[in-house]
Amino acid sequence: MPEFTDANAEEGLNWEKFARDSYENNLVFKNFYSDGAYVECSDDYSRGSFKGYVNYKASLLEDGLDVSDEYNEILQKGAYYNSLLLTPAGDSILYGDSEPESDTSQTYPQIVDWFGDYELQYIDTLGKKGTAPSWTSKLYPDKKEAFLRSDWSRDALYLFTNAIGKGGHAHADDNHITAYAYGRTLLSDMG
Repeated sequence: MPEFTDANAEEGLNWEKFARDSYENNLVFKNFYSDGAYVECSDDYSRGSFKGYVNYKASLLEDGLDVSDEYNEILQKGAYYNSLLLTPAGDSILYGDSEPESDTSQTYPQIVDWFGDYELQYIDTLGKKGTAPSWTSKLYPDKKEAFLRSDWSRDALYLFTNAIGKGGHAHADDNHITAYAYGRTLLSDMG
């Protein structure tokens, strides 16, 4: 199509690169902190928006293109963040405006394939594949959230806490705690 012919391609200025850079800078990097945490305090909204960012990379790859290194880094960190927003049994922790979801494991096989990240695969598949991480706790300092587990089994003790709720889908409950043990949620986000 002539209207998409790139008159400035020889100068390195083209509409495709402009669109990709704009998308990354104005959407992705404003919705995820540098540590990979999503800006909204809601596991549903985090996972839902994250799917779009994964699909965007997949679409580019189908066209022989790719995202920036920074985008790839956020994708990998964001996959960990979203995987940790699940109980040891793989259920939603119901953080912020969220709906119950059961066994949402195996959500990120593309990211595992793209980055060869077998620790992420272990977390994402609830231990069915991959390599067990040597760590059991993760702090997201930019978002002021922490995930703590006793181990990586489905029966692990699990605690999630956030110090400051942000975003339109957050609840006014700073210092919120979700506790999971003995196969069930003991404390949850009640709003």
